[in-house]
Amino acid sequence: MKTILLVFAFVSLVSFVTGAAAAQNPTLQKDRQVLLDFRIDRKYSYPKIPAATTRNVLSKMFRRYLPDASRCNAEIDTSKGTDPLAEARKAGQIVPSIIDMTTGSFTAANQTQTLYVISVSECNASHADNFGTKRVAIFSGQ
Repeated sequence: MKTILLVFAFVSLVSFVTGAAAAQNPTLQKDRQVLLDFRIDRKYSYPKIPAATTRNVLSKMFRRYLPDASRCNAEIDTSKGTDPLAEARKAGQIVPSIIDMTTGSFTAANQTQTLYVISVSECNASHADNFGTKRVAIFSGQ
């Protein structure tokens, strides 16, 4: 009787350990594909965008903008209209920057295009304004 209980306990322990290992390493089923496993840490490095490219893209996107946030004019009243961020953009009180970029075909097949994600960063935009608006610009060639 003791032998049967000992064998039963051993089999239970082995099945518990193998079940826990299977839960930690799920196997892919043939009809299912894992698109993103959030448990895996991925290192992401932001692209290095040359200053000349940044100036070129921003000058094509905006007629006038400020080179850094220290030049924002606190005396400009952006509360005239219903959208203070739009008023800041009209007054040129923005400090835009390119926050990401990628290449591919976005608007036409078989073309090499570059997509830029731009943070407009209107002066005095708070966290309630998501620190300013974001824009996407797609360039073909130069």
